[in-house]
Amino acid sequence: MNIIKPNPLQKGDTIAILATAGAVESKENVLRAKKFFENEGYKVKISDNAFSEYRYLSGTDAEKIKNIHNFFEDDEVKAIICMRGGYGAIRLIKNINYEIIKNNPKIFCGYSDITALSLMMLKHANLMTYSGPLAQSDFGVEKQNKNTIKSFFETINNEKFEYDAPETYREGVAEGILWGGNLATVTSLCGQDFIPNEGFIFFTEELNEPAYKIDKMM
Repeated sequence: MNIIKPNPLQKGDTIAILATAGAVESKENVLRAKKFFENEGYKVKISDNAFSEYRYLSGTDAEKIKNIHNFFEDDEVKAIICMRGGYGAIRLIKNINYEIIKNNPKIFCGYSDITALSLMMLKHANLMTYSGPLAQSDFGVEKQNKNTIKSFFETINNEKFEYDAPETYREGVAEGILWGGNLATVTSLCGQDFIPNEGFIFFTEELNEPAYKIDKMM
């Protein structure tokens, strides 16, 4: 697999906030995230469905796919930060034009439900993505986690990523693509063509799930 790594983010670049999942929970947080990026020296665009509500989703699937394609084709946009997770991204994976993404690689960041998009982008567009903070719940909160924000900017702008695990259960050495994301979302992709063709190191995150469900999903 010839993995495509997007270019680093430069001051003055444009960051796009993309809504692909659940309906907005806090418009204030999204606007606060926009202001944060602008104060850091970036320009910001927000997808036109960001504050839309279609049932429990941030707009229709067609609106979301249109915005994904538009942001990747927009030469001004250098990074795409997803607005929130929840549910909805997996509804889009069959109708995304992955050639557009492959031909216009750029930073793509999110976690939770966004895992579905990230894994499919790697598989079908060869794009390296980032499992990282969301606009509404991380960049836009009043009290940001400084370590999260610092780690985000360091990671997208460096060749190497270092992480110190708080606890190690079994020591060893492994080599491969760092691949994974939200465990429930990874499980829901089973049956799709989404697993890399080469060796990978699996990482996962999950929230509020009992041990037996984690065991089942694994």
